[in-house]
Amino acid sequence: MSEAAHMSETNAADSNVDAPETAPQLQPFYYLDNFLTLLSCVEAQYANLLSAEESAYIQNFQNLTRTQQALLVRLYGRKGPLFRSDKLAYAEIPQLGEDLDTLADKGWIEFNPDAEAPALLTLLTKEEIRQNWRAEAPRSSKRDKLLEGLELTCADIYQQGVFRFLQLKHTDLVLLFRLLFFGNLYQDLTTFVTSDLGVIRYENYQLDPEHRLFAAREDIDHIKQLVALADEYSALESLSVDACVDIIARTPAPGDSAVLRRRHDRFCNKVARDLERLQDLDLAYQVYLRTQEPPSRERRARILFKQEKYEAAQEVCADIIDSPSTEAELIFAEQFTDKCAKALGRPKPRTSPFRPLQRLLTIAANPELRVEELVRLEVAGAGGVCIYVENWLFNAVFGLTFWPAVFAPVSGAFSHPYQHRPHDLYDANFTKKRHAQVQAAFASLNAEDWPEIVLTRWRDKFGLNNPFVGWPEAGEDYLQIALERIPREHWRAVFQRMLRDLRENGSGFPDLIHFPEQGGYELLEVKSPTDSLQPNQKRWMATFEQYGIPYQLVQVTWL
Repeated sequence: MSEAAHMSETNAADSNVDAPETAPQLQPFYYLDNFLTLLSCVEAQYANLLSAEESAYIQNFQNLTRTQQALLVRLYGRKGPLFRSDKLAYAEIPQLGEDLDTLADKGWIEFNPDAEAPALLTLLTKEEIRQNWRAEAPRSSKRDKLLEGLELTCADIYQQGVFRFLQLKHTDLVLLFRLLFFGNLYQDLTTFVTSDLGVIRYENYQLDPEHRLFAAREDIDHIKQLVALADEYSALESLSVDACVDIIARTPAPGDSAVLRRRHDRFCNKVARDLERLQDLDLAYQVYLRTQEPPSRERRARILFKQEKYEAAQEVCADIIDSPSTEAELIFAEQFTDKCAKALGRPKPRTSPFRPLQRLLTIAANPELRVEELVRLEVAGAGGVCIYVENWLFNAVFGLTFWPAVFAPVSGAFSHPYQHRPHDLYDANFTKKRHAQVQAAFASLNAEDWPEIVLTRWRDKFGLNNPFVGWPEAGEDYLQIALERIPREHWRAVFQRMLRDLRENGSGFPDLIHFPEQGGYELLEVKSPTDSLQPNQKRWMATFEQYGIPYQLVQVTWL
């Protein structure tokens, strides 16, 4: 068995099987086929919630010829909505001019629209501007200077006559379909390409109207409103308290939708934070009260402390400690409670800080090898097997054990076939929504055949995208020895802590795992002379100590 496996240092899912040596080529209309997939998926899940206009768009788009459809999708993928006809050329669309005319006749685009002159001028080069309006254009190499003093209408610009301007229509509907499909607006059709090329493969999870992201038409209208408000807020030239008050007054309540709640809370947190910067702490506090998403409660506690309302700040911390949303929030509350107590004149007795078990190791430096590899070689040389695993090992076994829970058919979890994780993976209610699947996973941990369940799932699912599992070629060998040597109660303790905060507690694991010849195992966190432990690493070591999980901090000094 190979002794070294260098995994991703951040997210186990970033490690995947290598792409085939001869990757498949994309078909000429791959982007159109992907867009049609998007439309059919949206229609299959939301047919009874779509407005007449939205349904008509899908039907009318499907009635266009293939090249007309392709031309529209090409334009949707470019920065618009204004374009120059002479700048459009696609090998797979030979009759582009005729297709443009047909699309204009059918209302999909508009030639020479009634637009603002500055928007049209951005599509022209400096030389084109000089040639057409030489008398009005000052002699300057800078574009902004060139445009100063030009008082043109769109009709003046259209008279240049060399090409036609066109404006793409229905872009708001395409934006909505993207939102219904992806559940966000930062993904676009390029998401499909890695799947088309076979670089990334996805689990086959359930997609149907019963489990869709938005349960009611009201939810769709609310998400459209939230997106529009966020765009409006981002476009503000200057920020003021009045602008924040106005935008919050028009922000709809999220209702029962988890997706709306996430977007609503993040937006409100952003506005509230800006109000803090504008020094309107009272209003910021009121906006934070509208949200559940961290760091809402943390910011409220800090505002109260700044206003010298120490008792009230301590009460917010107590609420967090009683029901933390994340581990980071809990740690803040525990530390800030002490700060409030000190301000009130009743500080808590000092406790000794946690000190991890430490081993000093003096070795010779080698500029060609990382310090972790040098320690791995040193430990392996003394006997047994030592592997570089960092965040991979525990994440992988967790992902394989809880695979049915991660991909369970839960409402709002999956909206399209290209997700490597459910939308709500990092929500506070993730475990609660999947109580049966989580309990079944823990029950399997007690079963005699649990190691075989994990290894069989590794073989059956090899290469599929999972937020916890990377797929190194030698991974099965590493799993085999780890499942043999690490006691079940240690796996259970690690999994329970991970489930308390999957985002925070999926990292911070030790660099190396050592399997001595005489049996057992030990986790080793390696630090060079100039490096120090991160907070999440300390928290994992405290957990290891609590549950008797063997670990050491290996502090290196150079020979």
